[in-house]
Amino acid sequence: MEGVAKDNAAGRSIVYEFRISRKDGSKRWVEARIVPLDYQDERWVLGNLVDITNRKEDEKDLLMDKRRLLVLYSLVMKAVDFRGEVDDLMKEALSELMAGLDGFEVGGVFLLEKGRLVLRALAGPLEDIMSFVNQTDAEELLMATESKIVVESDRPVFWASTPFCNGEELRGLLVLGREKVIEQDFLRFLKDLAWHVGKMVEIFELSKIHLREGLNED
Repeated sequence: MEGVAKDNAAGRSIVYEFRISRKDGSKRWVEARIVPLDYQDERWVLGNLVDITNRKEDEKDLLMDKRRLLVLYSLVMKAVDFRGEVDDLMKEALSELMAGLDGFEVGGVFLLEKGRLVLRALAGPLEDIMSFVNQTDAEELLMATESKIVVESDRPVFWASTPFCNGEELRGLLVLGREKVIEQDFLRFLKDLAWHVGKMVEIFELSKIHLREGLNED
């Protein structure tokens, strides 16, 4: 059981939210509201319990959506005035993703160069990324957003991968891993994320072209 107590008003009601496990193995959030009462020189306690599972799940979803939107926004903004090279941009973007997405311990950004995937940014153990690469088919990974399970040192790592494009051109692959099952909801978000990563690369490369043209004119 886990929970947190809230004092709505000093000397009045105390609200305690906690999660319980039911006999069927499911978990529910419960709100206990307790109010102390004085009646005929005696202290009484009045309380009631309310199932707030739906509310807690909605709050969690809202928080997650907000975090994801901030990640998407920061990716595009990063490329607008970025002064480094493409490798630096990939590292910054991956760092932003790992900080904004909950539960991922390892990640990598690959760029497609002369028909080969080249690792340009890494977060977490290199051994995990190499294990993922060695146990998967690169051509399949570049076809669609998907999830896979790879066993590394007798522990399963759940991976989510998505290709990203620059306009119509396939440019690379984003890979994220954690020790927790990847939900379909996250894969849908990852597909949206791939569009933003591709757009980030596109904006970055266009800004580089404009910068070079400006320097040549001077």
